[in-house]
Amino acid sequence: MNRIVGPGFTLANMILPWHFRARPREYYASFNFGDVVLDWTASPPTATASVYGKDGLVKLRQVVPAERYTGDAPAACGPIHHVSPASFFLLQVAVSIVLVAFVASILVNAVVVVVVPLQLLWRLVGFVRAPKFKRD
Repeated sequence: MNRIVGPGFTLANMILPWHFRARPREYYASFNFGDVVLDWTASPPTATASVYGKDGLVKLRQVVPAERYTGDAPAACGPIHHVSPASFFLLQVAVSIVLVAFVASILVNAVVVVVVPLQLLWRLVGFVRAPKFKRD
């Protein structure tokens, strides 16, 4: 199942905009785990998010400084990148169409690989069978 979901997740990461990701074009969509390290001694404080692959090596690392959140600034949790709702909707439709086409192609290939050879075998077996003669 993960081999099917993984490409779909990768496709969605490539096409869809991500409002809250620091660098939207950097992603890692394979098997992973991660950690977040906060450095309160840095000025401004930073958060380092690391993504590790199955092999334990760092596949993606992002350092996000807390510049936006100073003591006098109003606290707000808004998106980093603005994307218009219309373009976001159209991109969601595009991803959906591609994923449906992908699943449909898998089904068509299953028919070609499984059903067609079985039908040919059935016809061959029916043709080779000896005819039955009527006895009077």
